[in-house]
Amino acid sequence: MSKVCREIFLGVDCDGDYIRRVAGTVGTVSPLFKIKDALMEVYSEDPPDLPDLEDVLQHVSQLDYQAYCTIFAINGGPESFRKYMKEASNALDVCIKDFNTLAKAVQR
Repeated sequence: MSKVCREIFLGVDCDGDYIRRVAGTVGTVSPLFKIKDALMEVYSEDPPDLPDLEDVLQHVSQLDYQAYCTIFAINGGPESFRKYMKEASNALDVCIKDFNTLAKAVQR
């Protein structure tokens, strides 16, 4: 996910919906639509060194929100667009960190 998303963030003609589709946060068939249910399974076993479940869910929500905001930021000009793209990129970094930590815990 990160390589594709990084390429999107570098593109000038991308929009927030595309970012959200690649990140998996758009619609009922998107990979992260039922992520809470899947994470509940992981967290039910109480593995050590996991980020807080509510924080992970909030980070996914923040990524979705920031990407969505870029749709409207384009109307505010290049500076506004860059600002929201930076915030969406930061939100993506946090999500990637969370999911990398989760992946390591599940593999143990």
